[in-house]
Amino acid sequence: YEQYYRKTMIVPEELSELFDIVHENCWLKYLLEQKKNPNWTSLEKTVTDVLRIIESKDSKQLFPYFGNIFPSSKRSSFSNEIKRNTKSLLEDFDKLIYSLKLYLKIFVDNVLEYIPPFDENVNELFRNKEYIISFNYTHTYEKLYNPKVQVCYIHGSVDGDIIVGINPNKDDIKGKTNPKYIGFKKYYQRIMKKTILFMGGLYFIKKNKKQLETLICVGHSLDVTDSDIIISVFDLFDHIIIYYHNDMCLDSYIKNLTQIYGAKEFNNMLLSLKIVFDKLPENNCF
Repeated sequence: YEQYYRKTMIVPEELSELFDIVHENCWLKYLLEQKKNPNWTSLEKTVTDVLRIIESKDSKQLFPYFGNIFPSSKRSSFSNEIKRNTKSLLEDFDKLIYSLKLYLKIFVDNVLEYIPPFDENVNELFRNKEYIISFNYTHTYEKLYNPKVQVCYIHGSVDGDIIVGINPNKDDIKGKTNPKYIGFKKYYQRIMKKTILFMGGLYFIKKNKKQLETLICVGHSLDVTDSDIIISVFDLFDHIIIYYHNDMCLDSYIKNLTQIYGAKEFNNMLLSLKIVFDKLPENNCF
């Protein structure tokens, strides 16, 4: 990567914009202070925790977030602190989403232009595939493997809007969503940013083919933060092969899918061979 990164032209205005956006961002400050290796899953879990505390009105649980997510150093009343910061929480969250898109465009997607594409015939997993469902925001598959295959960007791409957020909770399911915090929800963002249209393409294919036979899953964490869309996608297919790099990855996949489906349903999916785990072939390029 480094040799191709050195060839990449970085637009100074884009880099300056990135620095301006992340400066004093309350969510980023918290993650950098609290997490040893912060990532975007950490962000989504932090948002889930903060909103859960806000909705529970448990002021004691909110104290660890003072000074970063809630910038006031004084621990004022719970209701005053929430009222003062509700708007800025969402504004900073939206800025952080945009900064992620900008970062990936500058330091990943633009670099891909200089990396020679792999021969898809060498990579058996990508050979003769009809459709690609990508949770990535970058155009990695088209630029490195096959530019002719249709790619469904389930969470958007660096060319447009991207989805970063949290799943619906019990209140959402019961129709008791708090409109103040709906902007954090992935289902709301998919509608507003129109990435839900990609899912429509999958349903159209299934309707015309009557069944989608096999889904090959490579490189996705299958984390519970994506549980709603994982369930929707998996339901469309008769057979799912999940490839793993090593036993640590396999362990993580099993734990995550058990959380998503529950032990009984997940076990039934394994016994019926709807889900099968397989180790990645050594000769595949990823």
